[in-house]
Amino acid sequence: MAKEKRHRGRFQAQGNGTEKSVPWTLVSPITKSHAYSSIEKLKCKLTQAELSARQDCFKKASLFIQRAPSYGISAFFKKG
Repeated sequence: MAKEKRHRGRFQAQGNGTEKSVPWTLVSPITKSHAYSSIEKLKCKLTQAELSARQDCFKKASLFIQRAPSYGISAFFKKG
């Protein structure tokens, strides 16, 4: 029997007409490397203007990932 994928979420860029995201669904909590990879995939979906408008947000997201526990963030977690 396969393990149930209970850890899911999405990295998203939204606002001012933008609604783009990169979802993930995993058996275990998302790793830092997977999170960084997902952010890079999201950046690739954005136009240069959308990316420029969100540079500070991407910096904050990267710092959040950097400070996260090495075992990942489990279950429900919402950054205020």
